[in-house]
Amino acid sequence: MGKQPQPALAPAQGESNVPRAGEYRGLFSAMIRSWCQAWRQRDPSTGSGQVFHFLFVQLANYLQTSNEPEESDWAELREAQFLALKTPNTGMAVAIDVGDAADIHPKNKQVPKPVAVRYAWANNPICNLYNKEGLPASPFRTDNWPKLSPAPQT
Repeated sequence: MGKQPQPALAPAQGESNVPRAGEYRGLFSAMIRSWCQAWRQRDPSTGSGQVFHFLFVQLANYLQTSNEPEESDWAELREAQFLALKTPNTGMAVAIDVGDAADIHPKNKQVPKPVAVRYAWANNPICNLYNKEGLPASPFRTDNWPKLSPAPQT
């Protein structure tokens, strides 16, 4: 039996909820659960259900740039969206790097499909990924492309 397509929904939303970011935290997860239940597809012959995936886009960066952490309804709403990932069968696209300080709807929404990821892959990288204990993540890559310096022959 071949792979069957999985139903999914991918809304980009949330900016109208920014003033109520705390309330959004519970409402968003409840909405996801409700929609997944309502859209679950049933096979009439077996009665079994097909998993419904809820994919969403996290709020992009917007408004004046700040070099220091500050109180922010936008940051709180992004956190609420991130916490919604605890809900089964959810996925989130991070859009923090495509925003526009002057336009709530970023023009650069087309993010090319990456073929690999490299984090802190440089001589003196800027590192901003830490675990809950505050320890930095080790540099990593997901590709296996040839290295600049070949491995020694044994």
